[in-house]
Amino acid sequence: MNGAYTSQELFHFVGHHDPADDQTNYETLLKLLADGCVSHPPHENSWGQVGYKINWEMSLENEDLIVPTVTCYADIPFGSLGVHVKKYRGFGLSFARDLLIQYGARPVMYVPTRHDNWRSIHGTTLLRDLEAVYKGFNDHVVPKISTRDISTRYLGSKPGNEAEAIDAMLSVFAKEFLALLKPFSSHLGQDHPENFYREREWRKHGNLKFEAPDVAKIVVAHGYLPRLEKEFPDYVGKVVEI
Repeated sequence: MNGAYTSQELFHFVGHHDPADDQTNYETLLKLLADGCVSHPPHENSWGQVGYKINWEMSLENEDLIVPTVTCYADIPFGSLGVHVKKYRGFGLSFARDLLIQYGARPVMYVPTRHDNWRSIHGTTLLRDLEAVYKGFNDHVVPKISTRDISTRYLGSKPGNEAEAIDAMLSVFAKEFLALLKPFSSHLGQDHPENFYREREWRKHGNLKFEAPDVAKIVVAHGYLPRLEKEFPDYVGKVVEI
């Protein structure tokens, strides 16, 4: 019964920028397979950078305050991909959820918003409060520390002094919390293309390098299956048209 709601494989589709351009999206998928790499901009063929950019004039509400270097995947059963494909078209691939977990992929934290959030402490008000606290911490606390008091901290170790604690709190809060927040309007219908909650998005910091056995499925639009299997015979039997 559980399989009807969640998937044992997570999908990455390539048609975000121009969903209607099948040929360009097909060529993007071919390059992705040739490189063996799902990547974030600037799309280096490597495990990529792990980090984030802070735009202090921007907002959490618009998802541009913290811009992390992540690759994204959707936890949607194959039989329920219809709405997702309408947004990104039919070119992508999937990996076992367990494989992505091994590389640190996690579900995003969705924050539902309403048109009347000004009357609530939740939703948009919550996002604005988190943003204000984070910016206030940077304005009033961070300037008090000296970088010379910050040494390399091992993962899982307790900061050794006040400067290390402040530096760690700033980076951990941004990378492991704010970078995984995803607002969505709760007023949108189930089939609305901007109802992001339906995507059940997972994010992985950095790129994903892979080999053919790591791929669970390759999804292509109608008519492209023979072409792809001819170009990549290692994937014969894994390609499906949608």
